[in-house]
Amino acid sequence: MSKQKYFEITANILPYEVIDEGIEVILHRLKTMAGCNAASIYAASHGEKRPFYQSYFPHNSKRNYIILEDGVVYFPTNEDYFKGTIIKPKRTKKGFMKDKDIVQIFIDGCKKFNIHPQVELPHTYIDEERIKNDFPNVVQRNIFNEPFLNFLCWNNDDARNYAAGIAENLVSKYDFDTLMMSFECMHPGRLDLNNFLGVTLGGCFCENCEKRAIKEGLDWKEIKKTVKKFASMYKWYSYHWVFPNTRLSNIIMSALDLKTFLESNTTDVKILLENPLLFEWLKFRTNCITEFHEFLFKRIKAIKPQINIRYNTEMTSKTKKPEATGQSLFNCKEYIDSLRLMDYSEQIGTLKVLENKRKNIFSIKREVGENIPIISAIGVRPNATIDTIRNGIRIAVESGVEGISIGFHDGATFERLKAIKLGLIEAGK
Repeated sequence: MSKQKYFEITANILPYEVIDEGIEVILHRLKTMAGCNAASIYAASHGEKRPFYQSYFPHNSKRNYIILEDGVVYFPTNEDYFKGTIIKPKRTKKGFMKDKDIVQIFIDGCKKFNIHPQVELPHTYIDEERIKNDFPNVVQRNIFNEPFLNFLCWNNDDARNYAAGIAENLVSKYDFDTLMMSFECMHPGRLDLNNFLGVTLGGCFCENCEKRAIKEGLDWKEIKKTVKKFASMYKWYSYHWVFPNTRLSNIIMSALDLKTFLESNTTDVKILLENPLLFEWLKFRTNCITEFHEFLFKRIKAIKPQINIRYNTEMTSKTKKPEATGQSLFNCKEYIDSLRLMDYSEQIGTLKVLENKRKNIFSIKREVGENIPIISAIGVRPNATIDTIRNGIRIAVESGVEGISIGFHDGATFERLKAIKLGLIEAGK
């Protein structure tokens, strides 16, 4: 009888849980209730309120909720890895976690329970306060030179070397299997205003991007003019934008341009044919993100060749499309060992929405082929039901994934954790 192929069942754990509930309690729960054979810890965090979609934690007796600090790390860092950047790591100031090596506590627990340890990096790396006061030039800027404070520019050497330094420090110091990247790519703009041209309200036009574009032979001045033409139409349309330095006549003309466009049946393809520089800009963004993947991959593998580098990929939604962020898994597949699909359709609470998960999985397969393992997230937070969890797992398994990732332990009731194991059994895993 042949041995069954390894199917990964992992779960995301947050640093405060390790102290509040105890890592051994958490891992025992995940292994017995959900059947986990792997687990992941945040080594750093982006600022947000947890639990994310509900008022209070379902099983944390120490606190009802927590506000995570933005851009802090939960392990002792080595300054040698940050010599190539002006940005230095910032440890958490929360007393109950301060000076504790959360990553090592997590890994020790995993080894005790024979669970594969994984380490995850956040969406954002630096807090807004430090960006505003100390590092204003490391973030992306739109066509109107307005900063996106949570989006680092990966053409900026300080941002690049800081992200690489965090990863290098982790893989050199700790014994774990998988390092998962979740960094923000290019700002996607406002796809809610237009699912194609809304992208012109995003991206980056900082001096680092300009230097790179000119070096690559692009007519950056004309590209900016083209992007600004479309961005101005939608900037007028959106009440989120203000015009302190814009002439009224320019606003009126942009409004008229938009009205004419909205009344027409102009297609995205026609726009690109009429504006080839717009395509050159989109291609440039994609090339920048692909090169950053390559940069990180080579830096990390130089230290630990056997480490599994995983990328936490976005799902397509009304407000965000991977291609609008410059993400091309087709181009990046040489620099990724495995992928996690950030699709939490189960927590929307209806079975109909779950088919989106199947589409997202096959979209990834179309880009990367069959040789890169895909781990599908399973949403277990509020509105997820036993039925949506079971069917989400069924669809993921039917779609040929190599594992599932429970998102997230801190917001999951015991009933929903048990539904994971039930769904896996029903799906033959």
